[in-house]
Amino acid sequence: MLLGVVFVAFQTVVVADEVALDPVLSEQVQFYDGMLFGVLEKDQLIKQNLKGQAVWGVSFKGAIKQVQFRFGKAIVLSDDGRLTCLDLMYGYQEWEVLDFPVSEFFVSYPFISFVAADGTAGVISFQSGQLEWSRQIPGVKGLQQMGHSGVLAGVIGAELCILGLTTGEELGRYSLPDEKASLLKTFNEGGVLSHLSTYWVFNLKTKEFKRYRFNGDPMAWVQETFYVYYDELERLIVKVDAVTQEQVWEIQLEKQPVSFFDSAHFMVVANQKSPSMLIDLRKGSADTLDLQEVDIGQVRHMYYRAEQGVYFVTTSTLVQVPL
Repeated sequence: MLLGVVFVAFQTVVVADEVALDPVLSEQVQFYDGMLFGVLEKDQLIKQNLKGQAVWGVSFKGAIKQVQFRFGKAIVLSDDGRLTCLDLMYGYQEWEVLDFPVSEFFVSYPFISFVAADGTAGVISFQSGQLEWSRQIPGVKGLQQMGHSGVLAGVIGAELCILGLTTGEELGRYSLPDEKASLLKTFNEGGVLSHLSTYWVFNLKTKEFKRYRFNGDPMAWVQETFYVYYDELERLIVKVDAVTQEQVWEIQLEKQPVSFFDSAHFMVVANQKSPSMLIDLRKGSADTLDLQEVDIGQVRHMYYRAEQGVYFVTTSTLVQVPL
């Protein structure tokens, strides 16, 4: 059943229909607040609803490098170093940062931390784009806020560096358990670092790194208060409280899944020829999904919408799978 035609031939289909989808758009589609946002021709951000109707499009002077959506805004980094804030309702520009050639940024309301190509790091206001502070921190990577703890964390060489959120003052450095480890994501009072298939949890209070037992190549989902990992050897999906480090729940799988996809507090454990699962990561509850008609190997993104089911963006279609 064909539900609609989208901008640049982007269409929504239910389960089995195959409809051409612009490959440039499909590679960079994101779901936010019931809408689709995709990058077209490298420098255009397009908003579409789930019926395939174009709402607006905004062109940038450089190719779009990174986009994050928070509180009704899109923060867009283009490859010329410009950082721009758009209103998601109408697509108009609210502010733009031109003072630094920004190379990466992280949103943690009410601030945005950034690292620039010239070695400058700093924090700006999410609402206004005004600079809170900036200073030279050569080599820092992944600079982001640790939840609501009032500090920033980033990797410099083989050390994890902790900075004051509102001042930029260096508060401490801690040797990484592996010099090639990178900061995957932060949560309240800590963060998760990784290298290849090894993960460590850093506790801001104890200043210790805890290595987690993973078998094979795990998948990990990190929120502010918990993280979830997959133990391939035991076929277990496990949720851990990020603050107490205690296990919250575990789900035993009957067989090794083909793949995993996640969207906010939901995760799909995907199998091609046997039933798949939609897991609510908050509760540890699961519903059955039939993905036999979905080309799992081509899925790029997923989005869960209550009472409508799960949407999958593949390299050629937008597929709606009812629960």
